[in-house]
Amino acid sequence: MKVLIIQARFNHTITNRLLMGAEGVLTANGAEWSVREVPGVWEIPAAVASALNEDVPPEGIVVLGAVIQGETDHHIHLASSVFGALAQVQVAENVPVGLGILTVENQEQAKERVGGKKGNKGAEAALAVVEMVGG
Repeated sequence: MKVLIIQARFNHTITNRLLMGAEGVLTANGAEWSVREVPGVWEIPAAVASALNEDVPPEGIVVLGAVIQGETDHHIHLASSVFGALAQVQVAENVPVGLGILTVENQEQAKERVGGKKGNKGAEAALAVVEMVGG
């Protein structure tokens, strides 16, 4: 099984820990995987669409990022737009997209979800792709 991981560089400390979780699950399940970095969460849907238009597209995609609440409602609009675009491409292209994008209020909540008491959401996203691809 060939899987592409798309990782946002913004909030890199958090996304690196998501990446470690995803890589561990994919390796344990015998998947071939590669990583493509993008500037932030906003660029992830375009990277997914681009990957699916390659000569040999991946069988599954894991997306990793972190949207952390700031002083405005920007995080709500960003997450909603990105999640909607990913849902559309997943259905239209019939390729599983494991959603490892955190939407949290603060850094502490993010840390809990990248190996803390809430697990590692990158690992969970990768496992979802493994299950959907049938590995």
